[in-house]
Amino acid sequence: MTPVLYTDGMRAVVTLDQIAERRRLGIDKFDEVWDGEYHMNAAPHPRHSFLLLKLLAALEPLAEARGLITLGEFNIGVPHDYRIPDAGYLDELPTEAFTSGARLVIEMLSRRDETMDKLPLYARYGVDEVLIVDPATRGVVWLGLDQLTLTYRPVDRSAVLGLTAADVAAQLPWERIES
Repeated sequence: MTPVLYTDGMRAVVTLDQIAERRRLGIDKFDEVWDGEYHMNAAPHPRHSFLLLKLLAALEPLAEARGLITLGEFNIGVPHDYRIPDAGYLDELPTEAFTSGARLVIEMLSRRDETMDKLPLYARYGVDEVLIVDPATRGVVWLGLDQLTLTYRPVDRSAVLGLTAADVAAQLPWERIES
């Protein structure tokens, strides 16, 4: 079987040897597998990384006070179907490469982003909250999982960290990323 490659809204065929070469070169860090379909993702724009690190620095004291473990990118799902959030908070450090959930994941939007398409998998694996930051619009949205419908809805205040989206937006150095 030849995997299907999905990148930037285009589909192409990629061989297992090509995937192995990406792994050997270490350029597969952001690649994901969606129901057996290989999604190749480049590293994010430097503004994305800058804002993410500032956000994590601001949230770390709150997370630590609540006994949460902060992670950068990590795998949510199983080897043939997983997504990689930009960061997240868990109750404990996973012992396996793939985890079955998180208390909170952070998604920093970028051009041609698939974040909204990741939400059903996050819900299936019981991710309690999703914090979405859009550098292009300076927008911040906090979503909470509705356990009955397994869908996400905007929440006024995070049950995990006790903050609002406005609290987060006020802490980010937006002016530093404008060009």
